[in-house]
Amino acid sequence: MGKRIFGQRNDRAACDGGIGKKEGRKLVDNALSLAMMAINQEAWTMGRRAWIRPDVCFVAFASLLGMACLVLTPPFQVADEPNHFFRIVQIAQGGIVGERRGAESGGEIPVALVSMAGHFIDGNMASGEVRWERSRWANVRPYLQQRADLTATRFQDFRAMTRYAPVAYLPQLVGIWFAEALNLPPLWLVYIGRFCALVFFIWLVYRAIRATPICPWGFAVLALLPAVMFQAASLSADSATTALLFFFVAQVFRLAFAAPSATRRETILLVFLGVLIGLCKSVYVLATGLVFLIPASKFGGRRNWGWVCAAVVAGALLAAAAWTAWMKSAYVPSFGDVDEWAQLSLMVRHPMRFLDMLVGRVLRSVGYLYLGGGLGLCHEFVGLLGWYAACVNIGQTSFAVLFWCAIAEKNDRVEIRGWHRWLTGIVLASQVLGIAAANYVTWCPPGWPALALFGRYFHPIAPAAFLLLHNRSFRPQAAEKWRACIPVYFLGVVFATAYVLVHTY
Repeated sequence: MGKRIFGQRNDRAACDGGIGKKEGRKLVDNALSLAMMAINQEAWTMGRRAWIRPDVCFVAFASLLGMACLVLTPPFQVADEPNHFFRIVQIAQGGIVGERRGAESGGEIPVALVSMAGHFIDGNMASGEVRWERSRWANVRPYLQQRADLTATRFQDFRAMTRYAPVAYLPQLVGIWFAEALNLPPLWLVYIGRFCALVFFIWLVYRAIRATPICPWGFAVLALLPAVMFQAASLSADSATTALLFFFVAQVFRLAFAAPSATRRETILLVFLGVLIGLCKSVYVLATGLVFLIPASKFGGRRNWGWVCAAVVAGALLAAAAWTAWMKSAYVPSFGDVDEWAQLSLMVRHPMRFLDMLVGRVLRSVGYLYLGGGLGLCHEFVGLLGWYAACVNIGQTSFAVLFWCAIAEKNDRVEIRGWHRWLTGIVLASQVLGIAAANYVTWCPPGWPALALFGRYFHPIAPAAFLLLHNRSFRPQAAEKWRACIPVYFLGVVFATAYVLVHTY
């Protein structure tokens, strides 16, 4: 073998039939070009994978969809938003508990704010028959530009919202305090309150998606349903309640199936979340039963496990009971013909009648989804906007995507046993019954032949259903490629919702 001089072989073979200097440079250049192409391709692939993540996609599309709902939805056109607004204003002024006057329950609200809300509402709020005339957009500008005198007040009845503790409105309260500190015109209180609610929702659901080891794409798809985002970008108490339940379920899944053990900080967080859930909407305290999914070994033994689970559930129940006792003096039935104790007694004596109404409501809703003929719970769950003003009719597509995420997303580190599914199914079934019973008792007269249910009532507990379908046996082909299709679905949801909002309002 000859000597190498400056990288060239000094032998006869190199001179007689080997690679020349020009050919060698050309070969090196081609090799370098191929290497750079490979590096660029790998970098592009890694960048695409870094972007096509459920948490990143959720933040991007939730910001777009949330701002579309916030800006395109006129003032007080979210269901019950006027009364939510009055309750937030009352809390912001220091009125933690509502005030009862005869058959009404509410509080002293600035006259300018009451007049502003009445200016944008046309129709019967109790029946949901609220309409919006596009010509009223011209009347929005003065309320955004002219400051109002908020010293004069009058008593306003918003009885259904005095039941809510201030915790349910903390994000909106921050926005209203900020707007009041700057002495902004009155309508800014509404829009800044909506914005703070949206930011809190996106932040907490983002953390939930990052935390859950089960179906993070499913969490993102569920949170980006038009009906969910419409409530998230509003003054409704549903915004914070839904975000808290998403985060609680994600934390339970992480501790049950991914974390090696539960730290003291994580244990305190679980108990704290249980208390917040009890204070937001007491009907969802049953969802805290999911904490029993966490194995005893994560807490260092069965004794500690029992204490922690009892603390989470009891914390939620005691918080709900304490708030109920505190606001009892301000409680007034939703309607004059409602008698909670008589209705409850009737349900206890005729439970099958109540179950028949609930099952019939669900079956009709599924029939509407596939056969048409009405909205029902399924369409309401996915795309109902406003006071029954419009519906983004993507129910079949959205449920198909949710089902695909539930069965196709894999986490080989998660081992779900039969008792996990049974416990989750029992908690979900009891929560559905609890929601239906609470609404039937508090909204309907004794013996009323129908349930006062809406699809949005089931948003907070829906993430738990992903555990029922998660499996390691179904293996779709091109597992990485199907995830790239979900952002396309998200983009379609954004455009469809924006189109419906523009067309409606």
